[in-house]
Amino acid sequence: MSNGLAHRIEKLNAFVACANAESGHSPVFMICGLCRRVAETTAQTRRSVLDQAARELGFDIRQTTIELEGRCTQCQGWWMTLIATQAVSVQIDGKQILQDVDLSISRGEIVTLVGPNGSGKTTLLRVLIGAQSPTNGVVVREAGLRIGYVPQRLAIDRAMPMTISRWLALSGVSSINERVSTAERVGIGSLLQQQMASLSGGEFQRALLAHALLLRPDLLVLDEPTQGLDQPAVAAFYRLIDDVRREQGCSVLMVSHDLHVVMRSSDHVICLNGHVCCQGTPTLVSAAPEYQALFGFGTEGALALYRHEHDHSHEHAEGHHDA
Repeated sequence: MSNGLAHRIEKLNAFVACANAESGHSPVFMICGLCRRVAETTAQTRRSVLDQAARELGFDIRQTTIELEGRCTQCQGWWMTLIATQAVSVQIDGKQILQDVDLSISRGEIVTLVGPNGSGKTTLLRVLIGAQSPTNGVVVREAGLRIGYVPQRLAIDRAMPMTISRWLALSGVSSINERVSTAERVGIGSLLQQQMASLSGGEFQRALLAHALLLRPDLLVLDEPTQGLDQPAVAAFYRLIDDVRREQGCSVLMVSHDLHVVMRSSDHVICLNGHVCCQGTPTLVSAAPEYQALFGFGTEGALALYRHEHDHSHEHAEGHHDA
């Protein structure tokens, strides 16, 4: 973890200068999940506890580095709940789609939904944006909450003339300059006169994203936004989402099957299969029996997602409903 006069921060995939370079030490890094500021302190008390536990196991600790994620002083006042569900259930044509779903999304965080096909992920998104009424339970939204939605797919008839410029005008934003600058921000500024039906998968998703961003959302909702994209396009799209989140200060809720990206970039992960199997920070969820029953002990491929038979128990483990 340490590297000369610098330390590697796994959460950020980056190096920071060592604050105590002249002495051997066991650092604790406090990472703000919003602005990504990093503060370093030492872990003497924690180190002694770990040393004792290690001795009992016959293990020799050579280096202890701890990463804690939260909110720095500057960001704490900005961190509040935007939307929450309380015991939300949905029945459609007599079929139970969702059962007693509790979740909350705070300002500035990235929340990712994972789960097998048919687990109710898209239905839950529709409930949150107000397109589907819950059969039972309530959805609580911050007053005046603005939501930008990027759907899983959008069919456009190739015979219908619809340029990107016209598509963005349908957002209701009258300022041409604002529409052009938003298109440029998402990387399609040079394509404004292109027909939507002629775009590549990545370009099409960026056009949908630009439309959503023109609403200046507090919450950006994306339903499998990288479906059908190749790996470079997937990586570029997620980098763009993270940049936009920081620039606009919006929260992000997305459905994704890109497990490595989910566990690296999300603040909160929710495993759904008609109900919440487990949820919490990526570290807690990846260690949860429910998550491991879904994905296996590694995340070598998303195919495990579709092999999930949901035969695990739902006893509350530590971090099961981590906030």
